[in-house]
Amino acid sequence: MASKKRRKKIIITSAALIIAAGIAAYFYIINRDTESVFEYEDNVTIGDMPGVDRDALLLALQENTDKAAVAFSLNSKPSVLGTEMNLLFENPKGNGKDITLAIYENDTGEVIYQSKAIREGNYLATVNLLKEYAPGTYEATALITALDTQTHEVIGETAAGLTLQVIDQ
Repeated sequence: MASKKRRKKIIITSAALIIAAGIAAYFYIINRDTESVFEYEDNVTIGDMPGVDRDALLLALQENTDKAAVAFSLNSKPSVLGTEMNLLFENPKGNGKDITLAIYENDTGEVIYQSKAIREGNYLATVNLLKEYAPGTYEATALITALDTQTHEVIGETAAGLTLQVIDQ
């Protein structure tokens, strides 16, 4: 009988300690300082490294940035009537790239629209989806792919969220 009482006492004490540890961990997590500690390195030399042509470096960095950047304009809340969607997707002048657009339904991952290449300075006003939706709101993702205008090789991709607003006919 004494061993049952002792065992029960150990279980209750262990449970109390686990609960207390859980409560302490909870309060630690919600009260900890969530701001990261930011500090500049002390062991630096101010200025450009010897032998580096600053102008050439800046030009090379800008060329790489320009090549990888994907510029576009997109209606993030298009309305849909039947299968026709007022997308308003643009490849702006000066982008220097061809772009394509694929739209994926978030719930299923299914492709619901796929464009062909769009030259800079052109846009799609409306597109036809591959399926018809019941009236309501649907979440989708637009995947924009940038292509080299000469080789048509992929040089960058980006994505944007869409909220499709399907209206009753």
